[in-house]
Amino acid sequence: MFDYIRKDIGGREEEVNLLVLGNVLHNIGDREKAKKYYIRLLKELNDDDDINTAHCHCRLGEVTVTLADYDAALNHLNKAVTLYKRIQRTDDSIDISNCYYWLGAAHRDKKECETALEYYNRTLKMRQSKLPADHVTIGNTLCSIGNVYYRQQNYDLALSYLQRAHRTFQKTLPSTHSNISICCTDIGNVYLHKKEYDKALEIYDKSLQLKLKALPSDHPSVATAYYSIGLAYEKKCEWKLALDYFTRSLEIREKALGSSDPRYKLSQDGIERVMSHMK
Repeated sequence: MFDYIRKDIGGREEEVNLLVLGNVLHNIGDREKAKKYYIRLLKELNDDDDINTAHCHCRLGEVTVTLADYDAALNHLNKAVTLYKRIQRTDDSIDISNCYYWLGAAHRDKKECETALEYYNRTLKMRQSKLPADHVTIGNTLCSIGNVYYRQQNYDLALSYLQRAHRTFQKTLPSTHSNISICCTDIGNVYLHKKEYDKALEIYDKSLQLKLKALPSDHPSVATAYYSIGLAYEKKCEWKLALDYFTRSLEIREKALGSSDPRYKLSQDGIERVMSHMK
């Protein structure tokens, strides 16, 4: 396996060690450590090792987006794109599409929605031309585009892209995969803002059932599902049901996250709003 990875990314064993280790740390959520390994590798690479330098800048871009260091992310990702274009002699490789995806994410988080959409749409076009129609990364891109439209309050377009993403995930992933439940929640959020509360409840419940199959019953993601259902019942003025679900979410969040976590406060505020209507 190690020899395959080394051959795949084209580097020496020491370089592959650092790159793979950084990838593993990134994937398990230890972004600060991953960043340190990528920076160390970047310093150790030979001046003529353009492909691994490109890989390293791309990974640093991904990590710094998740760490909310957006200017650094844009710098790393644009450097990676420049290197990939020169090395691969193309403008639409999968590596470049990955950079564009994260450039879209950086601009999304900077609230630059039009620029984010531009990069996400370029990513989608590249991935659709290179990959099977039901590839998971195409689903991820559709989902990201949908969520940008959601931020822009363009709910019909948001729903269209999110539903396409959901269909893609259903074809590609195990039925309890987190991408499917997250996409269901995103679709529910759109229905909630379209004031189609029964549809929101239906899809929120689907997300909840998927999470209960895949996760412990006291997982923070389960609390999120309960909170979303509570919001929908609150909008329907069904105060007792709203209170029940907000309370469930509060209990899990208190145990799993602590009372100082902002998500705990969201559940607490929901309970207080509902209680004010029940007096």
